[in-house]
Amino acid sequence: GDMKKPSGGVPDLIAQQGGWMATRDQIIRMDEDLCQGSFLPPFDEPLYYEDGQQSMNVEFWSGGYQYFTGVRGGCNMQRIISFSPEDFSKHFIYHMANNKQKQLATERMLRADHLYGQLNTILKKAKQDKLKTETQK
Repeated sequence: GDMKKPSGGVPDLIAQQGGWMATRDQIIRMDEDLCQGSFLPPFDEPLYYEDGQQSMNVEFWSGGYQYFTGVRGGCNMQRIISFSPEDFSKHFIYHMANNKQKQLATERMLRADHLYGQLNTILKKAKQDKLKTETQK
């Protein structure tokens, strides 16, 4: 209801993507049209300093921050996932380095089945609200 939508750059709302795939044409479109700054080098000022090496961590360049946030030249892409029970788990990958399980606070961890339940609750509520709005017209 009354809550203000958070910006695209709030770090604790971002789960690191860990990997993504795009075609050559998609990458060129991101670089030329969609992203605020360059998606591909050179990374020029004013959005980037020292060819993008200043204040840019591995999460930015690995496809997490650069791809999904609207900060510092990011592309502000949105994730789209399937709610089909057969396809939902295909959106997840296991972090082979296995370091995040120790680096992140336990309260930020969430079981996939709990996440699926939470997302379905939000989806059902949105559908109810949409139907309610449409019937009031």
